[in-house]
Amino acid sequence: MRLAVIESIRDAFFYDRKNSFVYVLDPRTKMLYVACIMVSVFLVSDWIRLTLILLAQLPLAIMGKYSRKVLNLLRGLSIFIIFLICFNIIVTYIVEGFRLELSSLMNTIPAMIIRVIAALMALSFLISTTSPWELLQGLSKLHVNYTYLYPFIIAYRFIPIMFNEMKSIYDAQRSRGLELEKGNIIQKARKLIPIIIPTIVCALLRARDLAEAMEARGFGYSKRRTFYKPIRFKLMDLVFIVAYIVFLIIVIGFGIKLCI
Repeated sequence: MRLAVIESIRDAFFYDRKNSFVYVLDPRTKMLYVACIMVSVFLVSDWIRLTLILLAQLPLAIMGKYSRKVLNLLRGLSIFIIFLICFNIIVTYIVEGFRLELSSLMNTIPAMIIRVIAALMALSFLISTTSPWELLQGLSKLHVNYTYLYPFIIAYRFIPIMFNEMKSIYDAQRSRGLELEKGNIIQKARKLIPIIIPTIVCALLRARDLAEAMEARGFGYSKRRTFYKPIRFKLMDLVFIVAYIVFLIIVIGFGIKLCI
């Protein structure tokens, strides 16, 4: 089970460029799209309009061929999602005076689930169709200092690498006779120590080597950062973002009328 979670998160953050128009969109367009989706899913409360927002993202997932990554991300974060839903129900129960109607619960739970899936699908659109260096250039074009961006981009870049190392350590410890699936919760938590500590050590060694390599290349010497292939905002980007913004405005303002 733990190995499946590790592989799911690793595959979800792995960038693999494919032949589709969504991969050539400007990263600033993608970031604006994700921001609009995130705002929309939290402004909308009923599950009908949330479903419309979710369905509107399916064509992008199909054309970008990252629908499997969305499923892997949901699988890897399933425990966190269940905890989030339970926490939301408990807070709602306390706010409503320690009472919770079944009709309200039947409307709240589907809305929460669809909201999480829609948000994760939008996030998968960004991380699956944008390389780390395109994301770096897009944020740099928004006048964010590149010296602050590099730690974030490098961390994002090494997420699948770290999970791949964790999988190798997991297999190595099992080959040495460590039974990770047996025992109660406390025993299973203790058995994670031989996996977590080597992973942290490998990450620190990799960070040290990377810091020395960047320092040797004069990182941060100049305040201005240039790029070999600069990105450009195209007509396709304008059409894409305007179409989705108009759709989201209609869904938020007139979603119930559209459903009727």
